[in-house]
Amino acid sequence: MEFIDYVIYGPTALAFLVFLFSYLHDRRKVSNGFLFLIFLFFALVVLTYAAFTYNSLFLTVIIGIIFLILIFFAIFGGFIIAGASIWNARILIRREGFKTANLLTLLLGIGTISLFFIPLFDWNRLLFPGAQAIVNFGLFIAFYFAFHFVIYLMASFLYHWYRPRYNKDYVIVLGSGLIQGYIVSPLLQSRIFRAIDFYHKQEKATGQPPILVFSGGQGPDEHLSEAEAMRNFAVEQGIPIEQTRMEDQSTTTFENMKFSKALIEEETNGKKYRALFSTNNYHVFRAGIYAKWADFDAQGIGGKTALYYWPNAMLREFIAVVVMHKKNHFIFIAVTALLYVSFLIMSRLLV
Repeated sequence: MEFIDYVIYGPTALAFLVFLFSYLHDRRKVSNGFLFLIFLFFALVVLTYAAFTYNSLFLTVIIGIIFLILIFFAIFGGFIIAGASIWNARILIRREGFKTANLLTLLLGIGTISLFFIPLFDWNRLLFPGAQAIVNFGLFIAFYFAFHFVIYLMASFLYHWYRPRYNKDYVIVLGSGLIQGYIVSPLLQSRIFRAIDFYHKQEKATGQPPILVFSGGQGPDEHLSEAEAMRNFAVEQGIPIEQTRMEDQSTTTFENMKFSKALIEEETNGKKYRALFSTNNYHVFRAGIYAKWADFDAQGIGGKTALYYWPNAMLREFIAVVVMHKKNHFIFIAVTALLYVSFLIMSRLLV
C-alpha cells in the first residue's frame, strides 16, 4: 500500500473501530449516532477513492447514485420535509384528534418553510439595529438542533439492531395511559404483544419462558393500575398468571425502570438475573437511556407502531431527550453565544 492509501483507509478503519467500541460498550448513547455518521462520511470518501483508483464501473455507479441522492436532498430536502410533515400532521389530527402533542409535525413543517424565508429579509430595517445578528444566531441554533435530531434518529435506528438472546429471566412491559380509565390502548397492546411474542419464542427455544413484569401505576383518571390492566390483557392472551408480576407504583418511564428493578432484585434476593423491557419502537431508545440512569442492566425491544403515528412520536421522543440533557445544550448555546458576541464586538472594533 502507498502512503495515500493509509491516509484514505486509515481514518475510515479508525472511525469504524471507535464507533463499534462505543456501541458495544453501551448501545444507549446518543453519541453513537454521531460516531456512525463520521464513519459513513469516511466510508463515502473511501468508496469514491476506490472507484477512481481501480476504475470500477460498479463502484462508480454506486457513488454516482449516492451523490445524486445527496444533491437532490440538498436542493429539495427542505421542501420534502416540510410537505411530508404537514401532510402527516393532517392525517394524525384526523385520526387521533386535535391535541397539543399531535401538532409537532405541523410545527416542524411550518418551521422548515420559515427557514427558507427568514434569510430573505433585512431584519435590521424591519426591527431594530442589531436584530440581524440575533436572527442569524437563532438560525444557527435551529440548525444545531436539526443536526442533533439527525444524530438522534441515527442512534435510535442503531439501537434497533439489538437482537436479544433467548435467555432472559424477566421481561418488563412499560405502561402507558388507559382508554376510559380501564381499556388497554392499541399502543399499549403493541408493547404487550411484543413481550408475549418474545415469551413464546424463548419458551420454544429453551423451554424456559421469562416472567413478564407489568409496570405502571394508577393515574387519577384510571379505575385500576396500568399494571393490572396489562396483566389481565396478557392472561386473556394465554399467559399463565403465575408467570406474571405487577409493579403498580410507577408514574414515569424512569420509575418503571427503577421500581421494576427493585421488584426483581427483591425476588431474586441478590442472585444474578437477565432482564429485557418491551415498549413501542419509537420509545425504546429513550427508555433504554432511562434504564441506564436507573442503573438497570436491561436492553429493550419495540412493538410496532402505526406509520402515521411514528414521525410525531419520534419528535416527541427527541424533545424529551433534549430536555433530559438540557444542561449540556444550555452550556453549548451559552458558550457559542458568548463567542458570537465577542466576534461581533471585535469585528466592529477592527472596522
